Amino acid sequence: MLPVIVALVFIALLVIQTTFFKMYGWTAPDASLITAVYMGIRYGRIRGYQIGIAVGLAQDIFSFGILGINVLSKGLTGMASGWIREHHVIDYQSPITWMILILSSTALNEFILQAYAAGFFDAEFTIFGFLGATFLQCIINLTAGMIFFFFMDMIFTRLKSILGIRDAI
Repeated sequence: MLPVIVALVFIALLVIQTTFFKMYGWTAPDASLITAVYMGIRYGRIRGYQIGIAVGLAQDIFSFGILGINVLSKGLTGMASGWIREHHVIDYQSPITWMILILSSTALNEFILQAYAAGFFDAEFTIFGFLGATFLQCIINLTAGMIFFFFMDMIFTRLKSILGIRDAI
């Protein structure tokens, strides 16, 4: 039941990302990245990787972009977040940890996207362009991600108390 809740919230966020924000030309929070990081932190490396690939594929399909690049970047993001949690490098319930993971994952995602564009489409890759795009996307993802993480934890806590579910990890 809990993964269904995450899936429904992700679908709502993806629809908002690919329609509302794109319709007005704004830079959108990356719902797939935020979901991959959250699921990696919450459920570990394998589940983070699986969910990362699924949300990356959904983003590739609905954003009319290059197929495959979001699958790669979101899968790696989910797996890395889960690996860090499984090896007890972080306190997965700390908001400071969430912030660090969202920021580092956004930077990794931007690097993968720009390197891919430079390698396959001869797009210009400059450090100033990379830093500018990364800084703006980090601020947007951090704001949306922290709201998403608190919201999902609140929902999970309430559902677990109602259903009598305990964490396995």
